[in-house]
Amino acid sequence: MNVADHPTSAVCDSHAQWYGHDYWLLSSAGRPPYVLFAPTLRLALLLNASATEAIQTGRTPPHISTRLSAALSKAVAPVAAPPNAFHLGIGLTRNCTLACLYCHAEADKPRDANWSTLQTAIEYAAAAAAKTPRRTLSVSFAVGGEPTMPWDLFTRAVVTLKHLVVSPDSGVDRLFLSMTTNGYYGPDRRQFIAAHFDHLTVSLDGDQNIQDLHRPNRAGRGSYAVVCETIRHFLTVPTLRLGIRSTVSAKSVDHLPMIIQRFACEFGRGFVVAFEPLVPLGRALVSPTLQPPELTVFLEKFKQAEEIGAELGIRVTSSGPSLKRLITRYCGAMTIPSFAVCVDGQITACHRDHGGTDYGYGTIQANSGKIILDQERLNHIAELNAVPEACCACFARWHCAGDCPDLRRIGWSRCHFNRAVLYDQIVALLTREKGGEQDE
Repeated sequence: MNVADHPTSAVCDSHAQWYGHDYWLLSSAGRPPYVLFAPTLRLALLLNASATEAIQTGRTPPHISTRLSAALSKAVAPVAAPPNAFHLGIGLTRNCTLACLYCHAEADKPRDANWSTLQTAIEYAAAAAAKTPRRTLSVSFAVGGEPTMPWDLFTRAVVTLKHLVVSPDSGVDRLFLSMTTNGYYGPDRRQFIAAHFDHLTVSLDGDQNIQDLHRPNRAGRGSYAVVCETIRHFLTVPTLRLGIRSTVSAKSVDHLPMIIQRFACEFGRGFVVAFEPLVPLGRALVSPTLQPPELTVFLEKFKQAEEIGAELGIRVTSSGPSLKRLITRYCGAMTIPSFAVCVDGQITACHRDHGGTDYGYGTIQANSGKIILDQERLNHIAELNAVPEACCACFARWHCAGDCPDLRRIGWSRCHFNRAVLYDQIVALLTREKGGEQDE
């Protein structure tokens, strides 16, 4: 679907270059405000009618030329910065305490990782982390099913990692632990997690009706009350950063503003909510109940929720583009590439690739513990993560870098949403109320 087909889309009215640097004239479907945007020159201007008309007809007004030339001295290049830390992704299980209707991993299989494989992965990651500039090991539990379900295996891995950083022989100065979790557990597990982790993403899709529809437990009953108690506990821990991830379906998309209000009532303020549209993978491909939202509706409701969140002290985000980054690769994991270990010892670059089928590039042999990596596959993964040629004329190219390679793999695009959100971010920064500049 072409972005120009949508009345709320950010449209490139013209595209040109200034001494090799791209700049665009942007609007919302041909309506004011008009913005001149030159990302690598770090320049954006809110244009008046005469300047807009001149640029639309291929002329650059002298005062705009002056601004573009002055910006050349502070021009920057989009980069794929080398990692300051080594990242290890750990898949502990293919099982889960919930039975989410859209689970991309189809997590209901009683298969757990074996300890010898995990130990090999941890040792390898520690040695690699010791060679990074910050001597830091970043570990996320996010591959496959719910990490806390095999509790003994989970706690053993966490304690082993914690002991690693205090060992004088490890060469690692800092450990950063993160996890994506369903939050469906009781007080003892909450306390252990809060005491050891730096960052948590807890999945909660909305109010009780939405959450219990999207994310029932294995017995078919609701999960809302338990997950809310988990979030409330984590928010009391000052050393723990917490975000809420809400998957948005066609059934829940109209309720995004209400969801933010509900979360404010339940949890207060000072946290982040990431709304992500349901992607047709795994169970979502065959679900008779849940379908992806229409992205024009998602954009409209996302903007409303974002405004309400700003008033209530809740930051509303989505994993699309951001003005804060100028990048040549969307996914840091696939750039490193990430050393993510699946339950069966397969090594993959993508946390969503729970079996190593799509982005696998190695294996940890069960018997010998030997790690075998395929350099040809690594090179192929790096190519998959490059900005597609089709994005070269898009003003968002350096801010979303072609978006998630896994979405491109299945042919699912959210370009319309990404461009519109980025345009809104630019306009917000340029309004007088935000302290920006207007071209008078």
